[in-house]
Amino acid sequence: MGTEDITMKMKPGITDSDGGVLLVVIIIAVIGTFASMATLQFTSANISASKNKRTGSSLMNIAESGKEYAFAKLRSSEIEPGAGTEIEIATDMAFGGGAFTVTCSSNVAVDSLWIVSVATLNKKSKAIEVTALYSRSVLNIDFSTIRGAVTAKGDITTKGNIIIDGQDYNEAGD
Repeated sequence: MGTEDITMKMKPGITDSDGGVLLVVIIIAVIGTFASMATLQFTSANISASKNKRTGSSLMNIAESGKEYAFAKLRSSEIEPGAGTEIEIATDMAFGGGAFTVTCSSNVAVDSLWIVSVATLNKKSKAIEVTALYSRSVLNIDFSTIRGAVTAKGDITTKGNIIIDGQDYNEAGD
């Protein structure tokens, strides 16, 4: 029984190198699978981070809108802060796909206000607090002569005597 007998028992077309090629193919497939899984996890993490960043920005915009809503109510004298009191200006008012709740507190002299606006969106919330000097003489500014830009992500509503005409104005107001 020499070398001839072993060779005779092997199937035709199979050589010793065929097992090595199969092993290399399996290793490449495993490496490719791990690389694909890592790419998928990295992409998923980036999508999640982007969503959280967008939600955070939206929450900040909604909270800022609540604060501006409170300032508008104060300017128009629709609300009047009392000495050392806290009043609720808006509760769960819908805005930008979320909602805001705004409260206003004052000191005993009613010369300082603390406005807290809490925004909620997709079961997340963000609050901003503003301390403002309060004086009727500061609030009674005639805004009708001021030309400015209005930008918005969605539909807007206005109160008072503001006119939005959609024209571009230069520095001279023309």
